[in-house]
Amino acid sequence: TLDGLINLTGYDISGAIPAHYHHGAESGINWFILAVSLVFLGLLLNGIVSKVITIVNGSRNKRKALNAEKESDNATLLEITGMSCKNCAISAKNALSDVPGIEAVDVSIETKLASITGEFDVDDVRDALKKAGYGLKTGA
Repeated sequence: TLDGLINLTGYDISGAIPAHYHHGAESGINWFILAVSLVFLGLLLNGIVSKVITIVNGSRNKRKALNAEKESDNATLLEITGMSCKNCAISAKNALSDVPGIEAVDVSIETKLASITGEFDVDDVRDALKKAGYGLKTGA
């Protein structure tokens, strides 16, 4: 221990050691731990805020797409299930393009919606999507 070292050397170094470390008694704030904790808390809050913003923007995009389709007289809006990436949207669009009566189709991965123009049978759309590995949301 420190007291043993002092006694062996014959030097009194107790004045050179800050009082809050003398004899193992720590007091005061450990600034390093506080700083690391604050950085961690900031990163955690940033992640949470980013996720909330992503969710809110996704809802807004879906609403915008729905409103835009309502303004178009000839477009039908259908929600596709099972898509997880841009390649899925492309695959679904290609499958829908082959359905008889569909004149134009656009598929959004962000909203999971297909905007379809033309005279077509929804069962044909459902079958085409099923063959491609996707589904049509119930109610359509």
